[in-house]
Amino acid sequence: MSSRSDSAIKIQRRYYTETAERYDHMHAHEGAGDPSNLKYVAALFQSAGVQSVLEVGCATGRGLRALQDALPNSLICGLEPVGALLREANKANDHGRISWIQGVGESLPFADRSFDAACEFQYLTSCA
Repeated sequence: MSSRSDSAIKIQRRYYTETAERYDHMHAHEGAGDPSNLKYVAALFQSAGVQSVLEVGCATGRGLRALQDALPNSLICGLEPVGALLREANKANDHGRISWIQGVGESLPFADRSFDAACEFQYLTSCA
């Protein structure tokens, strides 16, 4: 990765660290907050027999909390590089059934085929 990309990633992660406590409010209008999207994804996962889900770039886990409600017997895991966002996810995780892991999508800390499905409810950006 170039130093330019490293710099952009640091800027992005600093932004999310500084805004983590306000993240859900700031991003409420985006994809993860749309109940119809989540119902569609949950129905798709139910029909496919999905029993384990990984969200890459889960932020505060809004989408995963709704997915856990729809798939209560499934293993649900969120992966996020920004520790401050994961702390907010843990605060809001009233179910206590979602696993939160700090890491990046470019280097998943899981063996191949650890999950039936992987998803991303917001959008991923490239800093290259």
